[in-house]
Amino acid sequence: MNVNQRKEITEELWNAYSHGTGVVLSLVGAIWLLTTTKENLLFPLTIYAISLVLLFTASTVYHSVYNPDIKFKLRKLDHISIYYLIAGTYTPICLSILKPSLGLLLLILVWGIAIIGTILKLWLTGKYEVISLVLYGIMGWLVVIDFDFILQNEITDFTYLAIGGIFYTVGILFYANKRIPFNHFIWHIFVLVGAACHWYFIYKEVVLK
Repeated sequence: MNVNQRKEITEELWNAYSHGTGVVLSLVGAIWLLTTTKENLLFPLTIYAISLVLLFTASTVYHSVYNPDIKFKLRKLDHISIYYLIAGTYTPICLSILKPSLGLLLLILVWGIAIIGTILKLWLTGKYEVISLVLYGIMGWLVVIDFDFILQNEITDFTYLAIGGIFYTVGILFYANKRIPFNHFIWHIFVLVGAACHWYFIYKEVVLK
């Protein structure tokens, strides 16, 4: 085993450990949301909870496998799960916070992009990564379409949603820059923090309201 192989294995272990932590935290967070919410919010929160657990589980399994053929297939699921986490995060926000007409329109839009992204990833995994990154970014910031939602909420209420989006967005820069040592692990940390911010926002603004 040469130096590069050892380095790659070490980085993949840290990648797996980081999002393995995310699996545990997301399971705890999912159970907390679903056991403390009102019955009429169970559907959108279940969608969100599943998407959150799916992302961290898919990522952990992908980074834990070394067989090239299996790893390539798992990479597709890993990347696809990002689309579904974004759409899943929007689901309770669109159905319980935004104005019904705009919320439904935005929900259809983000899930439509998620489906398109899924098709692209199934057939073009490893190619045209820039397109995927752009789609992730567009999906993540579509919420700013509803300026009334932003203006009508207190700054402190909107802060966690915005900070979470900023962490995801800045994290993409590390993901894309492979010259930075442990760049993918750093990206994972940004994802963990972003996910935590959005979980708290949903808990505070959906479950507790």
